[in-house]
Amino acid sequence: MKDSLSQRQIDIIEFLLRQNEVCPSSLIAEEVNCSEKTVRAEIGFLKNYLGDIAQITMQKSKGFSLKVNDMEKLNSILFRYHKFYDYRSDRIKHIVRVLLERKDYITIQELSDQLFVSKSTLQKSLTEVKELLESYNLKIESKSWHGLKVEGSEMNKRFCLSSVLITDNDESQSYLRYRKLLNPAQYDALKMIIINVFNEENIQLSDVTLNALVAHLTIMIKRIASDNYISEKISHLTPNEIQQRIARKLLIKIEEEYQIKFPDEEIDYLVIHLLGIHLGDDEHAEVFDDDIATLITAISDSVVLSFGLDIFSREEFVRLFVMHLKPAINRIRFKMNIRNVLLDEIKLNYPLAHEVAIHVSKIISDFVGVEIPEDEVGFLALYIGAEMENKKHVNHDVKRIIIVNPNSESVSQLIKNKIISKFGQRICVIAYTDIQGLSKYAEDEVDLIVSTVDLGSYILTPVVQITSPFSNDFLDAIAQKNTYWL
Repeated sequence: MKDSLSQRQIDIIEFLLRQNEVCPSSLIAEEVNCSEKTVRAEIGFLKNYLGDIAQITMQKSKGFSLKVNDMEKLNSILFRYHKFYDYRSDRIKHIVRVLLERKDYITIQELSDQLFVSKSTLQKSLTEVKELLESYNLKIESKSWHGLKVEGSEMNKRFCLSSVLITDNDESQSYLRYRKLLNPAQYDALKMIIINVFNEENIQLSDVTLNALVAHLTIMIKRIASDNYISEKISHLTPNEIQQRIARKLLIKIEEEYQIKFPDEEIDYLVIHLLGIHLGDDEHAEVFDDDIATLITAISDSVVLSFGLDIFSREEFVRLFVMHLKPAINRIRFKMNIRNVLLDEIKLNYPLAHEVAIHVSKIISDFVGVEIPEDEVGFLALYIGAEMENKKHVNHDVKRIIIVNPNSESVSQLIKNKIISKFGQRICVIAYTDIQGLSKYAEDEVDLIVSTVDLGSYILTPVVQITSPFSNDFLDAIAQKNTYWL
């Protein structure tokens, strides 16, 4: 037996496994994205490869079917070659997807056969599946002799589906095509509809936003095509004129392309996604309301108090930050997923900005009432990091200090408060850290280190060592060491 299968050959086997009847070669070709001639060649190979494990038979003018003689051996082959089922987290997502796409019950045996895992392995995974579903206010109903079924609102089912269909490692387009929610031609048509509608409004979408919108609308179309409609009315939606106009245009064009009809509640669902993206950069747009103004004030005061950073004093930065924040809050409230492909680079290159963003995200979390996803924290860090870079050039007279203290954080806070009380806005305490944490900060990011421990002679940045945080001697030492800039 040949010791390797191509991904296309694996896809053909799995597709035939899912069919309950003879399948035309044209349908298989569409599924695996190749010609019918290639399908026939691949099936010829698979007949020899599978041997007595399974037979692929052809009925003239009808197509192909798969009969399995030894499911255990076939599962072993698929498990060995299949890249999707090898990983626990992906298995969890796939179980969720299967459950959400089923209207009726599915048995444990049927589900384990689809996953190519034992029933005991599946039972262990179901605990995590339940936790994921519960985070979207969904639950698994178990019924004797019937199996499992997901109960909950259609809205929450779609949001949950988006969380498992949009991954960190795959672009939305390639991943959704792989799952075959729409065939390639339908998918490309949807993408062009979105691009054209936004072009008509002179709005340029980023690739991340475009892919996320395509993904959510793909789920919407597929669910409606399966007669899964949103029945609940969504309250507290406040779309502006542009968002309403774009929603109407998109629905009209999608209805024409896919021959489906949208109920009024589906319009609200689309509006939610438009509320979750930033539409344009109109500098005259009204971005503030009382709630946002209160939130920004709380963020600004807390960042100054905790980090000594006066980031939110520049009006233009605050406007841009809020223009990002308002759609982000809508995404967070409705648990809409957007991936930040730069997240790892942000953490590596802007550690302080990311630390501040984590702090800011906790304030936003209290405001919104839900936890802020890590990807959204990364976007906040980009804005904050950019403004910190701007401050370096504008406020070149403000000096940056790091407090090195491996002990109590309350001692670090005491030292910081004394520094701010003495020097005010002339000094910015950008971080507390221990000795190991110093390596995160480049020399050009720090003007002075204030330390409660001996750092040795290898530190090139000026250092003031504190003998006692309760004495004010270290404040005089700061002034003496840096008379030229204080």
